[in-house]
Amino acid sequence: MNRSRASATAYWGLVLADRAGIKVHPATLASAENALRSTLTKLRADDAEGKAILVHALSLSGSADFSVANRLYRERDRLSETSLAYLAAAFIHMGRDGFARELLALLAGRAKEVDAGGHPQKYWSGG
Repeated sequence: MNRSRASATAYWGLVLADRAGIKVHPATLASAENALRSTLTKLRADDAEGKAILVHALSLSGSADFSVANRLYRERDRLSETSLAYLAAAFIHMGRDGFARELLALLAGRAKEVDAGGHPQKYWSGG
């Protein structure tokens, strides 16, 4: 896991801990949020997955930039399954359920199915 994805995961944990009543110092959250915002501006233009992960993390605290999420949404047909899942979750947290539903339908359409002992099982090949 690269540094920006690890930072997004750590921020996700801090936000959820704070919501659960485990107090996280506000300056810690603010510093982490600023770091994620800064990282988001420095990612390569073609790093859609990294952007989707960071937008998702920021969406948990209500800090996601809709314009970044919307740019990714417009590229939805080219996004990886991982990117689609994180972006759909971000839109749910942003209260944009229509966007999320469309992304989840696209994600569901990419699922593959195998017979697992008489029980169909869906999976994604990754990416």
